[in-house]
Amino acid sequence: MLTDKVDLSRALAAARIGLGAATLLNTWEMHTTLTRIADSGIFMPFVAEWPPPSAAGIWLTGLLGALAGLALILGWYARPAAVLATLVSGWSFLWDQQ
Repeated sequence: MLTDKVDLSRALAAARIGLGAATLLNTWEMHTTLTRIADSGIFMPFVAEWPPPSAAGIWLTGLLGALAGLALILGWYARPAAVLATLVSGWSFLWDQQ
């Protein structure tokens, strides 16, 4: 019954693909939120020294997040993509804290 060997590579691939899909959804949501913040002109940063979100910065973080998400889904450079996804998500979340 439970004596067969477990193939963990499939489970890891499923988790990687799920993380990539979540990264894509999170990137899209944060792009929308940060665009609204930049358009409003009201910016109260979490860290006072950080620059306010600009259109170019929002597009750059969106592009990097989408690249990381797609790379995770495809399994292409998965470890650097996971690091990039974490950094982009962290930056976006801290940029959004108002």
